[in-house]
Amino acid sequence: MKSWGIPATERQLIFLNPGPLRQLLPSTIQVSEIDHDPVPAQQATPFSTAESTGLTDAVEQRRSEFLTTRRCAHEALATAGAPPAPLMRGPRGEPQWPAGWVGSLTHIGPTSAGRPTYRAAAVAAADRFAALGIDAEEWAPLPHGTSGVICTELELRSAEALFPAATAQPMDRLVFSIKESFYKARFPLTRTWLDFLDVEVDFGSVATRDAGVARAAGPMTGTFSVAVSTPDRRHPALPDVLSGRFLIRAPLVVTAVMLER
Repeated sequence: MKSWGIPATERQLIFLNPGPLRQLLPSTIQVSEIDHDPVPAQQATPFSTAESTGLTDAVEQRRSEFLTTRRCAHEALATAGAPPAPLMRGPRGEPQWPAGWVGSLTHIGPTSAGRPTYRAAAVAAADRFAALGIDAEEWAPLPHGTSGVICTELELRSAEALFPAATAQPMDRLVFSIKESFYKARFPLTRTWLDFLDVEVDFGSVATRDAGVARAAGPMTGTFSVAVSTPDRRHPALPDVLSGRFLIRAPLVVTAVMLER
């Protein structure tokens, strides 16, 4: 049996079992994720040439992360039952998902020795989900001097309440990842950009937070709410507040924002 022209034996390269995103998302969302870039012959799909138009002069690392992440997208779409089709880029580089489907992509690293590599895609039927955004980041503090243009003190205090008082954790990275997921979920519906401080994350207003947060050693999961805090940047295509989930499984933090119908 073949999917997207990729033999089933080769498709096994794509999956982490279970990867962090699969742990995070409900079974109604299809996921494909990998923690390395396969060799070039295993990155390719029948649509790679068309999809990578404009990347001719890109460095090898950029081409590898692009092709591997696109392959993850095709795997997730095929598993969900979508017909084969290229996943082209829109005017602002966003993936143009097939009609009837919503999805999101993420990729990080490696940019230096020891940093993690991760590529992932999530796909859902548009009659079940109106919006979907995912993001993965290295579980480490943001670069010096950037936290103040991304996070508010209120957001950081809300995040810190998730952890034991004596535990120092990179709260700014968690907030950053959530906002990235929110932007990815929002953009296909609104076609507008936001500044980081136009959005506010709250870990305390979701009723299931205490039940959903694991404080023990090992992976930690929880829920949050996220909203556009600048009134004139809100949009009628979306509710004022969306909810999402996060999972911290070192060396990664993975976040997702979803809007079910």
